Amino acid sequence: MVCALVEPMYAREVRDLADCGDLRFSALKMNPQDIEDFKIDELSDLYAKRAPRLWSLLGSVLKARKRGTSLLLQSGPIAASSSGDLVEHPDNDEARLEGAGRQRSISNSSQEEKSVSLLQIKKSVIVSIVLQSTNQKANTFASFLGVFLHSCRTPQRVVNALARMGLTVSQSCIHTAINSLSLNASLTLRELGQSRCIALAYDNFDVDLKVSVPVVEKSTETLKHLTSGLVFPLQHGVTSDDLRYSDYLWQRSEVNLDNLGALGNRKTHKDLMRLFREPDDKPLDSHAEFNIWVFLRDLVENVEGFEYMRGKIEAPKSIEQLPVIKTDIYPAYAMDVNNSTVAGNIQAIERLMEQVGYGDPS
Repeated sequence: MVCALVEPMYAREVRDLADCGDLRFSALKMNPQDIEDFKIDELSDLYAKRAPRLWSLLGSVLKARKRGTSLLLQSGPIAASSSGDLVEHPDNDEARLEGAGRQRSISNSSQEEKSVSLLQIKKSVIVSIVLQSTNQKANTFASFLGVFLHSCRTPQRVVNALARMGLTVSQSCIHTAINSLSLNASLTLRELGQSRCIALAYDNFDVDLKVSVPVVEKSTETLKHLTSGLVFPLQHGVTSDDLRYSDYLWQRSEVNLDNLGALGNRKTHKDLMRLFREPDDKPLDSHAEFNIWVFLRDLVENVEGFEYMRGKIEAPKSIEQLPVIKTDIYPAYAMDVNNSTVAGNIQAIERLMEQVGYGDPS
């Protein structure tokens, strides 16, 4: 009799939560910013606000060994239920499975916070499965988990099994999301290239393409030499006008083939140093003073016997100090180029510049 009364109540909360527009996600329009903004804690708070009875029920079921009051009867907002969940420590059987025989360096408060976080994740996963079963468009958690599984190179059979359980979306939906991410990443690199205020970096990496069943007739080199690239915008107010001198320097550069044999014995700023003789009592420049400060700091902090000098070493003077700014990094497509040779380096630079829209458009 009681079940017949409470079942419609829980079903109504699930339907209302499944129809919530904030939980509907389209893999066709996924962009990198969506992945950066996704937080499981925010998803848990949304579940707790929109379906408080279901959220409280899951908390009681997952903590069946502990006696306690319902979250609905506790004081305070339901959205902050994570702070009200009292989680007991694992019993002896669970502790042995987790290797509790060794000495633990984690405090009780840290262990309790970890247990509360794990409980929130379990409740969010269960609610996500229920929502996707009710409405396939309510697949926010499943979509992001599918992208994560793809990034971890999870076998297709495992992904298919998890999709049938309702934990993730199908393979076709995951591929659609990856294609959308790839397209948005390409457009972002082009937009950064148009600003002309970016820096490019590349490096080599190796991939071992292992073969499950090696055959002598088809044996090939499995080690693949590839090149990765990074693009990051210049900070500290750098504009394209600040880089106009690059053409001027290139026209007068010795490595420019157009200037081959034309510069002759042209004097440079290095020749000016020969006109002056530095006096023996010349004061130290900023570089030398900084190196001395670093040496003294390391000596006091890392060598025994110099503890009494701590706090007595003055910090070096700041000269045009630049503020610390977080720099966003945008990865470029991996390139099938071996940059261990001169030709490979040239090819890597050309392909990296092509990704940001530099070079010959033809």
